[in-house]
Amino acid sequence: VAVKEADCNKDMEKEGLDLEVNGDYISAKGTSLGGDDGIAVAMALAILDDDSIKHPAIEAVFTVDEEIGMLGAAALDTSVLKGKILLNADSEDERVFTVSCAGGGTVECKVPFQHEPVNGQIFEIKLDQFTGGHSGAEIHLGRANANVAIGRILLNLVQNMDIRIISINGGEKDNAIAKLSEAAIAVLPENVEQIVEETFEEIKDEYKHTDPDMRLTTNVLPSQVLDVATVPTTIRAIMTLVNMPHGVQKMSHDVEGLVQTSLNLGVLRTNKDDIIFTYSV
Repeated sequence: VAVKEADCNKDMEKEGLDLEVNGDYISAKGTSLGGDDGIAVAMALAILDDDSIKHPAIEAVFTVDEEIGMLGAAALDTSVLKGKILLNADSEDERVFTVSCAGGGTVECKVPFQHEPVNGQIFEIKLDQFTGGHSGAEIHLGRANANVAIGRILLNLVQNMDIRIISINGGEKDNAIAKLSEAAIAVLPENVEQIVEETFEEIKDEYKHTDPDMRLTTNVLPSQVLDVATVPTTIRAIMTLVNMPHGVQKMSHDVEGLVQTSLNLGVLRTNKDDIIFTYSV
């Protein structure tokens, strides 16, 4: 399934996808959300639909909500199934059956969000139009992660001036390389914009081949009394962003080009009590 990049305001729980067919590709209109290859589904439906194909008894089971953790399969009542053989046809290539499986887990790290009132100017930072991709299939391509990138910008700021985090949020799914991230900070001195722009240009130059379209947008709001993160909370959050491992950790010695272990900071969220870092490992 090929998916086109676009803005989307649809409620996927109620409206679902609008599909369009382009030659051999099925695309989802108005959204970057999509599905896996779907080969196993297509095979099962084709066999069930064609009376001329000889086959033993088949139980075809279709589940939903598998993209971020096999949630549908985990909720399946298998007591109604009689089959003893399970064929894994979930490959990117037709006529290929997989005899092993990748495994992973979701890790949620929390930095407690301690607050205090500060009179400061609000400076908003937004990074978007990163290339992104699936962290299971494309983590080895060395693409930039917007959540990690915004951590580098915040690190340069906190090393040069007094800043306090108001919020940092980015990414959509834990197994999707984050394409967008944004932060709001309270700042007391000047020159914040210069540091932000210089750091962004460094990042953009590093990733000019993998993420040529990445973009920085900033916005300044007037000074006011704000409920912001304390200094220790601000530093802990930024240090977590820049020091936690990310990307490929080990390549296989047995299979050339195969990633053995990796992790991805897919989702970054700020709420009243915590700043939450969600990794797909």
